[in-house]
Amino acid sequence: YKRQALEAVERAKNAPFRPAQDNLAAARGLISVSLAVFRLVQEALTNVQKHARASRVDLVLETRGDRLLLRLRDDGVGLDPAQTRKLKSHGLRGMKHRVDAFGGRFEIGPAAGGGTVLTVEIPLTPVPEAADDTDI
Repeated sequence: YKRQALEAVERAKNAPFRPAQDNLAAARGLISVSLAVFRLVQEALTNVQKHARASRVDLVLETRGDRLLLRLRDDGVGLDPAQTRKLKSHGLRGMKHRVDAFGGRFEIGPAAGGGTVLTVEIPLTPVPEAADDTDI
């Protein structure tokens, strides 16, 4: 068994390496989505810390089919509805811009029972090059 494995390694050393472009594009897309989601959560938690006066934050991150779902809810003082309608803060505008770059859905508003809820849905399908999160 070991001899066969060593022979296979020797044959593979001489084989040309050609990464599958589809796999590279998919990996690049998932890395971009992962970075965008990390930055979204980072900004949302920063906002909670600075403004919400919350005692509890719930974060749910899951996949459903080919979509990534993020839901962050706090029990703080909530947002001014005018601010959420117009996305006046740079942080909220930047978060929406990130989600839009991936063709996703961004919603923020009052949570039932008080506080704020952020809901984000991002497709996990290949993303266009323009959605690369390194510039966002």
